[in-house]
Amino acid sequence: MKSLYYSEIIFYKAWAELKSECGRTLGGALWWFADPLLSIFIYYLAFGLILQRAGEGYVAYLCVGIVFWRWFQGSVSRAASSILREKPLMAKVYMPKVLFPVICMLADFFKFLIMLLVLFVFLWVSGNSPGITYWAVPVLLVMQFMFIASVSGFFAALVPFMPDLLNMLNHGLHLMFFLSGVFFSVHEIGSPQLRGFLLLNPMAGLITSYRLVLLENQWPDWTYLFYLFLANTAGVLAVTGLLIRFDRVYPKIIL
Repeated sequence: MKSLYYSEIIFYKAWAELKSECGRTLGGALWWFADPLLSIFIYYLAFGLILQRAGEGYVAYLCVGIVFWRWFQGSVSRAASSILREKPLMAKVYMPKVLFPVICMLADFFKFLIMLLVLFVFLWVSGNSPGITYWAVPVLLVMQFMFIASVSGFFAALVPFMPDLLNMLNHGLHLMFFLSGVFFSVHEIGSPQLRGFLLLNPMAGLITSYRLVLLENQWPDWTYLFYLFLANTAGVLAVTGLLIRFDRVYPKIIL
């Protein structure tokens, strides 16, 4: 019964966050579409037109990278401070702290699904017809959600003790953005050693996999995804244990 009760809380809080976010801006939910589209335009202008990297299909190529990166970046950034933000709630009622980053991730996942639908429509209109390899998309989404949970949970667990970690996280995400192949292909890197190093970043491997599936109708590297699944599972279990371990400590240091 407790699991059902907490599930209801998670969905209610996630829905409340979405409604609140819509009400804070004049454009409301339209910004969920406009924000990544503006990012695509900016990077296409910089790397496609000014630096002359544009070619046939480059806009679709860039869209895939940015849409999936923005999901990762937005979820991690918000979930990392989720326990600190819930200080008023912790002062009123007990709630397992492991739920706070989950609520953030669920709300961001819903916003991402809307943008993903727009991406699919754009790809189909631009000539990238869906194929049988689209069956791999749910697998890739699960892999990315697990990776987001690992990173988000790690920072959410430690930020209440060291709030300055949020500043380090922002710089880390900025660096990670340029190492994830958002506007270039990791396989374009000439050095095998450097290419292998970049692929140690799960987002680089995932973005490469999404492009194979959505733009080239090819299956992703299942061996790579299997090892990523093992790493993600270990990460999720580790951060869950960490959040449970400090569950009763957070109110003492935050309140």
